[in-house]
Amino acid sequence: MDDNKVRVLIVGAGLGGLVLAILLEKAGIPYLVFERAIKVRPLGSAMFVNCNILPFFEQLGIYDDVRALAKQVKYTQVLNHNMEAIGGIDASETEERSGYPSLIVQRPELYDLLLKMVPKDKVHMNHRVLSIKQDESIVKIRFSDNSEAQGDVLVGADGVYSAVRQSLFRQLQLKGELPKSDQQDLTYSHICLVGTTLPADPARYPMVLEDDCKHTILMGDKAPYSLWCFTIPGNRICWNLTIQLKKELSKNDDAFRNSEWGPEATESMCNEVKDFKSPYGGTLGDLIDITPKDLISKVMLEDKLFQTWTSGRVVLMGDACHKMLLSGGQGAINAMQDAIVLSNNLNELRGNKLDEISAALKHYQQSRYRHAEFNVNASKQLGKALMGQTMMEEFFRRLTLNYIPKFLVRKMLDRSGAYRPQSTILPSISERGIVKVLPQAVPLRHGATSSSSKCKDVDGRMA
Repeated sequence: MDDNKVRVLIVGAGLGGLVLAILLEKAGIPYLVFERAIKVRPLGSAMFVNCNILPFFEQLGIYDDVRALAKQVKYTQVLNHNMEAIGGIDASETEERSGYPSLIVQRPELYDLLLKMVPKDKVHMNHRVLSIKQDESIVKIRFSDNSEAQGDVLVGADGVYSAVRQSLFRQLQLKGELPKSDQQDLTYSHICLVGTTLPADPARYPMVLEDDCKHTILMGDKAPYSLWCFTIPGNRICWNLTIQLKKELSKNDDAFRNSEWGPEATESMCNEVKDFKSPYGGTLGDLIDITPKDLISKVMLEDKLFQTWTSGRVVLMGDACHKMLLSGGQGAINAMQDAIVLSNNLNELRGNKLDEISAALKHYQQSRYRHAEFNVNASKQLGKALMGQTMMEEFFRRLTLNYIPKFLVRKMLDRSGAYRPQSTILPSISERGIVKVLPQAVPLRHGATSSSSKCKDVDGRMA
């Protein structure tokens, strides 16, 4: 191992934190992962993986493993409460144009696949961050058990309510260096109930036997909800119920303080929505009955793009700096893309000089910011089309699903699939498909300054 490599502390053992750990391991960069939970239980049901991340999975040598865990999504059908078709999204050309299929995979299974690639002695559970401190020579974390860890770089990959971000932002705010938008509360306008069933009876749910994923969205009638259902390997069904609130709330609102969260709240919500129709026939309660309780979770759907991703030796990634609605299916993918680009820049560092570390972390943000911004905004727009319940959102849904010309839809899908960051630590993967892929962002070379290198955004423009 190169003694000149920086020492990296990663807070958060989610998908983004694991991918960063895997790449640092392969680069021979010293690192440790700290996770506040006693045992990580990746929540959620299904997630999309596509050409934005599959080339990287090829680099890791797990592409075939991921495909074995997934089904291909070629069409999404949207129904109204009377089970009548409103419209749909045709993704049948995706593999031909991008070179990769659009896949649906159960999130915990992908997580387990990545976790196996990280040495067990590098991941430390039950470590809750209380504070961080940095100076010219080191960055230090203090945990709730009064233990400490120190290194050259601290990465906050600890989710939307990141303890690393909160500690960093408090320090910046005291110095008058935190933008006003970053001081505002995180808000949410949707509550989501998600789960994955045990193997379903094909006699009742024949769609589970289809080779491709049967992806159907049912819009509610009197209740402001949408129910998403996916079929995945093993005759299982992933379901996702999203309820739109009348107004945006934050954790500081009385409505949030008076609401319940945790296992009991999840069970209570299940009882409240069990009579909702299912797009696969019957009711949501029928799916809940064949879903293990520990595979059901109630979550808030926040969305926010922070301006501040880094300061000194501290840097944020994933939901800690850009939280996206699930409608775009890009949240976890963007966290992993962060890890790829960040590791490329960390691999160029030699020694622990603050100015070089700070420049590399700023260059990472410059490389990623516009891509994250694009996906935050795209997820909002798609959320209006696939989850919105107001009259205007209903109009937008019908317009989007039925009247946008196919060539324009193809152009939008090509644009979103053009960004495919790869690791510079691993052998590169040749381009596939007919979509023009954006050039790979060049990491900041040792000794350079962040202003000396420009990055391209999702349109290929210089940023």
